[in-house]
Amino acid sequence: MPNRPHITTVLSLSLLILLGAIGGCTSQSVTLQPPGDSDDPLEMINGLGNELSEARGQEVHILSPEWFEKAQKSYIDAKQGLESGKALSAVINHIATAEAQLQRARTVSDLSRDTLADAIEARTMARKAGATSFSKDYAKVENTFLDLTRAVEKNKLK
Repeated sequence: MPNRPHITTVLSLSLLILLGAIGGCTSQSVTLQPPGDSDDPLEMINGLGNELSEARGQEVHILSPEWFEKAQKSYIDAKQGLESGKALSAVINHIATAEAQLQRARTVSDLSRDTLADAIEARTMARKAGATSFSKDYAKVENTFLDLTRAVEKNKLK
């Protein structure tokens, strides 16, 4: 390709800029890593989509809802950026951000599994027993459960 900067150079510059922008953030920040070995942004986005689907299957979206939602949004931003012809550096930033956020969601999910083991087991058993058919009551209990997982995300383990 004529005069197109190598993706690694673009990625490095993008990460430096983004890290500088979020450097002063609190524990709600993530550490960005290069998004992968591929030089094809579409391939990276598709891989990220697969990772998000896999994480959803592992209920990461339930056990770390806020971080998963952030990762999902960054993924959509990357996908839309690529489709609309945005700068490659912006697309790469979104991919790297989504991957870091997803990793954070997986970490919090593991902590939630440990911290809320009894509540998770009770939820699983209730769902198997048909609790979801009591839509109004189940929604209240599910929202309470999500409040618990959000508390874990915020490190409020009391």
